[in-house]
Amino acid sequence: DGARHITLAFVGTAAIVGNDEASVLRCVDARRRKRASLLGNQQLEHAREQVDAAGASLFGFVSKAGVKPILQAWGLYLFSSNQNAATIAPIFGNIFSNLIEDFAWTSRFTEGRAEDRCFLQLSEGVADRLRGSAIPEDRAPSNEITFVPSDAYSVSVYHFRDVERLWRDVNATVSSHADVVGAIAARPLLRSLFPPYGINDPDTFVSAVGTRIATIRIEENAPSVLVAGAFDRPSLRKLAQQRLGPTAKTETVGDAELMLSSSDNFAASFADDHFLAGTGDAV
Repeated sequence: DGARHITLAFVGTAAIVGNDEASVLRCVDARRRKRASLLGNQQLEHAREQVDAAGASLFGFVSKAGVKPILQAWGLYLFSSNQNAATIAPIFGNIFSNLIEDFAWTSRFTEGRAEDRCFLQLSEGVADRLRGSAIPEDRAPSNEITFVPSDAYSVSVYHFRDVERLWRDVNATVSSHADVVGAIAARPLLRSLFPPYGINDPDTFVSAVGTRIATIRIEENAPSVLVAGAFDRPSLRKLAQQRLGPTAKTETVGDAELMLSSSDNFAASFADDHFLAGTGDAV
């Protein structure tokens, strides 16, 4: 379109490619030792060790300076359905970049598959604050996998020690690392992660589920299904009914109870001591 350009530079046998000339020139100067580089940077070396970068096909590293822009971009994606996404994303980046020092990832190809590893270095004191509620007491195999169709696009399983306590710790930690505006905005931002799964009262939800939570995405661009251990069924049922409305339909599918909204394609279910919520066909 005449507005986009690719810049290519050679320094010895190294080729440097970028879409911004100034950035490429800065890399050239670093290579030629005219400006400081990451060579010998302790955070970089630590990150490389954590993801076993030596044996990987690809390696990436984001220093502290790059954390905020990436979080802002992710915030635009995360809140894309909100008409105020452009306003929320910078606040999101400002708040959560205070919790992260850097992160790194690798990708390697084994047996015809790609295996990615990611390492996130938290700011001082954050890990200590969250460790007690985040790290599970056991590493038992996940039975949430039994809910995942063989052709599902992706599945994420989260295993914690105490979900309710972790929720409180995360809120307190985020607020303590933010300025006044960020501290005020942090809790609504965190709570906004739950409504896509029909949860409008996160405090009740985290006290009603077990130590494992999973999200299953059936198709690439489809909403995910939430799966959690049903520790307190009455509370979870009340949360579901608040989202489904007074005219929700209830059906029995095998041993599972399926509750369907009569106004839209949303559903909740109790199956095998688990609570599921999401779009009706995916549930």
